[in-house]
Amino acid sequence: MLHESSRICTAHATGTGQDSLGQTRNLNLWRHTDGNYYMIDTTKGMYDPTSSPPNFNLLRGAIVVRDANNAGFENQFGPNILEEQITFSTSSNPNSGWTKHAVDGALNMGRVYDFYLQRFNRNSLDNKGLGLEALVNFPAANAWKPFEGGRMIFGNRGDFPAALDVVGHEMTHGVIFYTSNLKYENQSGALNESISDILGEACEAFHDPQKKSDWNLGTLLPANARRSFIDPALQGNPSKFGKFVVTTSDAGGVHINSSITNHCFYQLAEGLPGAIGFDKAVNIFFNGFTTKLVALSKFEHARRACIQAAEELYGAGSAEATKTAEAFDFVEIFDSTPINTSKIPEIAGNDNVGFLFESNGQTFFGRRDESLGDPLSGVFLGNNGEPTPATWQADVCERGRKPRGLCHARL
Repeated sequence: MLHESSRICTAHATGTGQDSLGQTRNLNLWRHTDGNYYMIDTTKGMYDPTSSPPNFNLLRGAIVVRDANNAGFENQFGPNILEEQITFSTSSNPNSGWTKHAVDGALNMGRVYDFYLQRFNRNSLDNKGLGLEALVNFPAANAWKPFEGGRMIFGNRGDFPAALDVVGHEMTHGVIFYTSNLKYENQSGALNESISDILGEACEAFHDPQKKSDWNLGTLLPANARRSFIDPALQGNPSKFGKFVVTTSDAGGVHINSSITNHCFYQLAEGLPGAIGFDKAVNIFFNGFTTKLVALSKFEHARRACIQAAEELYGAGSAEATKTAEAFDFVEIFDSTPINTSKIPEIAGNDNVGFLFESNGQTFFGRRDESLGDPLSGVFLGNNGEPTPATWQADVCERGRKPRGLCHARL
């Protein structure tokens, strides 16, 4: 043989597949030398052409769908993934052989990417072209957000990847991770959930032919899994801060109390007289939550952040800024004295320790103050005229430790 060359294309290809709604969708695929088509979308601007599909570890800036093969389990800490069981979603025919959830994941992750790019000029979750992965067919009735990295996990006991607002919600958690990084508990966690609901709904409206919101997060999910912006009480959730639910479950009620700022967003966009409209409300909440909040921000901080965002976007004293304040008033999130987060200066000096000392059933008070020349064992300050107990010195432990059984506090 004098010459050998391969005529098999190893590049972008197109195909079709049927999604969970029974609709045939166009797919962006990767044709490999093994003759199979991989559900790897390399058409987005974030794709790095020096990547080597389908080597997952050498893929940068692609949208990838992989299959958990119904392996793994869910516990109280979230999904437990069996990495060795994961495979690419592949088919020998570009127009058949795709599971419905793989088609859902490819379609909707691409839509969310496009939403963020076109709406906010944001290049993926980290704004640096982070590659995205949809892991489908995980044995659970849930969906999980990414933390660091771009993997979304979708359970197979429900059509989670088919719900564009849900996919947008999960991917927005990733955006928050790379911006304000709101801690996922208590009020900051509820804000994290809320902005993910809001932008998930915004993504759905962006791709809707009528450009309208249906004001329900999880429209395609069972009724008990949805969240209403208009009437949170439909799911037993509060609509005002006065009914904030204090609980130790659900990471401090993150999925419960998020409904308060969801309802605030609805009022700003459509509910209040003179409401400013959906698009402007989205602009304000996106800017406020991603650029002006920090990890432990609370509801009152979200109010200030959104009002400041409205002033920056539309002008101080503008109708948009005024309505933003009114919307937060409506849900009883009022302003308060700004929190001073500056570090309290340390005072140089020796430690002073006061402690209680028990001996023969009686309690005595002692002190150790290096500036007064007290010895390591401290000094006995007496107790109603009682003499120094004989056990004082015997009960003092070695250097660096306090007398046994005593409670001491720094003075």
